[in-house]
Amino acid sequence: MYNSSHRRSQMTSLVMTLWHFLAVVTFVRVSTSQACELTCGPPTELDFDCPNMNCTVSWQPPGNVTDTEDIRYAVKYQMCHKIPEDGLIEKPGCADTDDSECNLGADLEDPNKYWCVFVEAICGENDTISCMPETPIVIHPSNDATLEEPEIVEVTTTNHSIFVSWRAPLTPYSSPEGTELRVDDFQMIKCEVKSRIVSETKHKRHRDVTMKRQFKLHHNILPGTDYELELWGYINSKDGTPTRIMVKTEE
Repeated sequence: MYNSSHRRSQMTSLVMTLWHFLAVVTFVRVSTSQACELTCGPPTELDFDCPNMNCTVSWQPPGNVTDTEDIRYAVKYQMCHKIPEDGLIEKPGCADTDDSECNLGADLEDPNKYWCVFVEAICGENDTISCMPETPIVIHPSNDATLEEPEIVEVTTTNHSIFVSWRAPLTPYSSPEGTELRVDDFQMIKCEVKSRIVSETKHKRHRDVTMKRQFKLHHNILPGTDYELELWGYINSKDGTPTRIMVKTEE
């Protein structure tokens, strides 16, 4: 886990260094202007969350104002390898909002790329001033993703076996034909299964489960017995949210 976190920190640092170099050469930032700082300043406490690669950016009002009712926000983004003068893309629905979060959903259409996201504060009654942070939020959806519960498709039992099948969680992405896609369409996911007899306390981990999305438990399974199964996926060494199933084998 340390190595994964360290690599992510190094990659983010590299992306930010490149972005800053290009920004200094090609782009004059509004946020450095004295008018911006005196009027309101940029948003604060920028953060993001990516359940199932469905990334939402959040923020708090500028830190140097007390009346935040008239402040609006705009969210803009682009792939980090592009130079700023190529144009930041405004997120529809978050281009003039008073909310404190914005769901980017499928706008980050390639989850394997680094995306630079800005949140701009728009303030001023007569002369509108826009204040943007000096640095973007860097999001790499496939690395930053967390997994929600797998979707159970089928559970069947005999007197000496339990069969379970499931699907990975849905993503915000759809195919050109409109077909709903799941996390494992974009990123390799492994799953693990634990089982225990309900009258006992200790789980037994059976083995890693790969992309087959089904599993048959038959080793030391007893007839007429209540079992609790726990199933979860993991992505980039991060465990997802588990789902639990109660089943009883046949007599």
